[in-house]
Parts: sequence; C-alpha cells; structure tokens
Amino acid sequence: MGATNIFRTPNEVVWGMESYKYLDDILCNMGAKKVLFISDTGVDKAGILKKVRSTLKKAKIKAETLIHRGKEPTVEDAESAGALVRENKFDCLVGIGGGSALDLAKVAAVMKTNSACVSDMAGIDNIEKPGLPFILMPTTAGTGSEVTPNAILSFPELKVKKGLVSKHLYCQVAIVDPLLTVSMPREVTAATGMDAFVHALESFVAKRESSLTNLIAVEAIRLIAGSIREAYDNGENVDARDDMARGSLFAGISLANAGVGAVHALAYPLGGSFGISHGVSNSLLLPWVLERNIRSKTGKFAALAAAMGEAVEGMPEMEAARLLIARIKDFLEYLKIPQRLRDIGVPQSAIPDLAEAASKQTRLLSNNPCDLSLKEITHIYESAW
Repeated sequence: MGATNIFRTPNEVVWGMESYKYLDDILCNMGAKKVLFISDTGVDKAGILKKVRSTLKKAKIKAETLIHRGKEPTVEDAESAGALVRENKFDCLVGIGGGSALDLAKVAAVMKTNSACVSDMAGIDNIEKPGLPFILMPTTAGTGSEVTPNAILSFPELKVKKGLVSKHLYCQVAIVDPLLTVSMPREVTAATGMDAFVHALESFVAKRESSLTNLIAVEAIRLIAGSIREAYDNGENVDARDDMARGSLFAGISLANAGVGAVHALAYPLGGSFGISHGVSNSLLLPWVLERNIRSKTGKFAALAAAMGEAVEGMPEMEAARLLIARIKDFLEYLKIPQRLRDIGVPQSAIPDLAEAASKQTRLLSNNPCDLSLKEITHIYESAW
C-alpha cells in the first residue's frame, strides 16, 4: 500500500485572461470595507497597480497602498509592514507583484493576529493563528508564492534567507491573470520562468512527491519548456504568457505539497550573502545539483526529458537523463542566465562559507532525492564556480 498523502491549496484559485477584474466581486463577497494593497515599485511604475485598483467600483471600499522599494524583502521589511497592519483596521490585504510583494503580504497578514516577532515565526509551523484574509495576484510567472504556504525573507545580519512555512500562509483567493505578466522585462521573464521550472523539477523528484504532485509537476514542465523562449523573445504573445502563468501556477502547487530540495538549499546562501536573485541562483545551480542527484532518480529525470519534448523513446535511462541536463544548459544559454558563480561576482574563497550555510538548510536537504554531505555540497559549489 502507498503512503498517506495530504494535498493543500488556497481556498480558491481564479485564473485566465482578465481574471483580475474579479477582484471587486471577491472583496465584496468578503465584506471588505478597507483594504491594503502591498506591491512593489516595478508593478507601480508599469501601471498594473492602478489598473487593478480601478476595478473597485461596486462597493465603497477604501484602499491604501504599501510599496516595497527594495529587492527581496528582509525581516525588517516584514516587521514594518506588520506594524502598519497592526495599527490600522484593514479588513483584507491584497498582495500584487512578484514573489517579494506576495511574501510580504503573507507575513503582514499573520502579524495582525500573532504577537510573535517575524524572527520567531521562521521555520515550520511557528505561526499560531490565522491572520487577516488576504488575496494574492502574481505579476510574474515564476515564484508560485500565490499558492504556497511559504514566505521567504532575507536576514541580512545572518547573511542568509529563511522560510516561514505555515498553513496560515495560504491565501483565501489567488488570482492568476497572464495579462498582468505581459510587461515583465526579458531578464525577469527568464529568471522567474526558470525559477518555476526548478520548482516543478525538484518537486517531481523530491522525497515527499506523490502521484498527484507528479501529474501537476510534469504538466508544469511541459508548459514552461514549450513557451519560455517565446515569452522571452516576444513578451506581447499572450498565448505564451498564458502557458507560463499556468506552468508557474502548477509548479507552485506541486512545490507546496511535495517540497523542493538541494537546489534551493544551495541557492539561499547566494541570495543572503551576495544579493543574487532567487530565480538566477536556482537556475545557475540546477545543472550542477542534477549531476549529483541523477543516479538516485534516473528514470524520473528521463521522464522529464520526454516532458520537455525530447525523443527519448528506446534511449537508455541515463542517456535520457543526461539529455535533460544538456537541454537545461541550452535554456540557460538562450535566456542569457549565468551558468558560473564567478560570472555573478562570487569569489572562490566564499565557497566554504556558502557550503556551511547551505548544509544548515535541513528542511530542504532532507527532501532531496539523495543525501548530501558538507563535502558533496562544497564540491557542487566548486563545480559551479
């Protein structure tokens, strides 16, 4: 008999072209009277925030806005957002933007009802009470944060990123509209798209994978592999944007239930120490981690090569699995994503500290398809340098 599995998603997911226009109805159904939008500068400058707020017509809903002006949110950013929510009588929060804005909205929502500081909420199931209702609207096709119970924050003093993981970080409603992603710059399309690809791939081979997450992850791989080049070359192609949005959504759902592994564990220290974006860190490290993982899940990696459209029928499993790695490297080259640590300013002398920090990411490493020692983690960084 198979293992018992639990599958979770937000209460409601709305997706499709112009689905952002449903926000007004959703807020009315919630009985919201005062709403805080949490977004970022890119979304604000692109006019997306104004377009979404213009839909609030049916009810007299007061709306205020908090714009996150940094890159990836820090623990201090989260404390500040939480203080704003605690001091005001908001009925609902709406996070709109990339993963940073969405994660910030998640943490701010639970800070309304929990007295703990953000640092104490880090880790698994350290959030006692559900927070304010919140709605999440991604403007990138990448992080999948709108459908996960995770929020990732940077802790600058520790030079590391930490995750807050709790069922209370699932939103009430996720609205996934590919039209909100059309204005993404090419480099953001590349990095966030490959981030979603990593989510699908790692969750497919994770120790906590299940038959249901596998189905969803494979479809995510198929959609992303088939559309990321076109979305990168022609951002106005709404069909490609639609495929990418759905691919990211499915990858996020798979990630939320099966988890990810060593790619993320090794990527977090790069973000914490050198400010490298999450998508670039994951993408760069992916082929090098796969070289270590490939023997533990050879058949599944071969299946992913087929999902990417490769003609692997009759091919030995290891040959097909290695073809997957080769095609991933082709993607990275096409999308102009660096493939070496030295190309993003990481000195070789930093590798011992990076490896030590990565080895402490036990939540992620324990879900990797094979165990990695400190020596093996160091070797992966050295290979990637």
